[in-house]
Amino acid sequence: MAESFVFDDFTKISDSIQKLLSVTRHSLHGMAESAFCEWETMDTIALCAKRCNATLIFLSDEDAKRHLDLIPGIKLHGSQKFPQAALPGLKATITLRDGPGVHAAILCDIDALPLKESSDPLRKPVQDGYSSQNGCCHACAHDGHMAVCLTLMQTIANHPELLRDTSINALSFIFECGEEGCRGASFIRDSSLMDGLNELFCFHLGMGLESGYICPSPDGFLATEKYAFAFRGISAHAGHPELGVNALKPMTFLMSEALKLPDPDNGTLLNIANVSCPGALNAIPDKGSFLLEIRGRDLQSVALMREKLEDLVQKSGAVLFDGDSGEFDSAKIEKEPLCLMRKMGRAIPVVQDNDLTGLILRASHSLGLKTKSFSFQASDDASLLIDAMHARGGKGCYFVCGADITAPHHNPSFDFDEKALGNCYFVLLKALCSHF
Repeated sequence: MAESFVFDDFTKISDSIQKLLSVTRHSLHGMAESAFCEWETMDTIALCAKRCNATLIFLSDEDAKRHLDLIPGIKLHGSQKFPQAALPGLKATITLRDGPGVHAAILCDIDALPLKESSDPLRKPVQDGYSSQNGCCHACAHDGHMAVCLTLMQTIANHPELLRDTSINALSFIFECGEEGCRGASFIRDSSLMDGLNELFCFHLGMGLESGYICPSPDGFLATEKYAFAFRGISAHAGHPELGVNALKPMTFLMSEALKLPDPDNGTLLNIANVSCPGALNAIPDKGSFLLEIRGRDLQSVALMREKLEDLVQKSGAVLFDGDSGEFDSAKIEKEPLCLMRKMGRAIPVVQDNDLTGLILRASHSLGLKTKSFSFQASDDASLLIDAMHARGGKGCYFVCGADITAPHHNPSFDFDEKALGNCYFVLLKALCSHF
């Protein structure tokens, strides 16, 4: 084979590419780490990028401090290899040539979910020995996203001639920590990782789209807001409840009434998780907490749900803490419990750029892949970065690569058809090579 590669040379070695994608995915799958704790994952990515002679930019202390309220209790500077990184996110850039041109970027999620992976012996990750054993699992295909991006990075680094005749003079890969919960993009959006970019390609594997299909321009992205609720009261002997202030009473009222708010037929959803009320059985609860998310078809429906939640807090008998009286944990409590409602993450609907989705469409057809319309019906904070690109005069798109799945996303038994890795890799490579 000639030393100067063209795209068709890579389609001839698709089996080798597929094998590399799978091996890379298996390695990353086994080290699953939850949001903002992806330090081993980041080190693996950054070392691969260094071997590709990519320029690395990490999220800094200044970036972390901008949104510390989104990551309470998270350990900063946890990397064993790159201590300068405050958070486990980075941008790796391959510069192809100097002078004018397009600086394109591909966004890649790196976090797993805090779910214990299924140990069912019939599952392929268990049979082949790459399932996660640390209490987290890649139940949303982010391990596949990383495999695609790292393999693509190595391809471009080893064969920059592939993009020689295109308008692209630099290609970056942005590795986002904390996508689950829609928090990571807020740090990236306000950081130097966005500097100099003209175009941003975002993608997802699976999501209910069948293997062999590509949706170049999905719709149905849901707006979302995530909240942490905390309640404080005053403890007392359970035999004398009048001497205490029960934190559990308004909390359970709010949870019960909030679960009546969603209207799935009209596109509004609500979920509650991670409920906690520690204490002794014979003591009035003085603390309680839970996490809550709302989703809607548009920003207006989410805003309406938020207003209803705030109204329910007032009706619960709790006083909504506004922060003017100091720290929540030390604020004085009178006769009513205190409630803290803290935003933890958000995403907005995606506005696609036709130029970029057109590249994905033509690349898919040239590879013999079928394309179809598809409604995403979920949230992704990549939407915030696409919105930021538009605000800067750039372009952004989000496509879905079909992959048959063994269980729904965010399920401990989740797995996906690895053939989709090759499809996604070649669609992105072809789109980049066709960027004239």
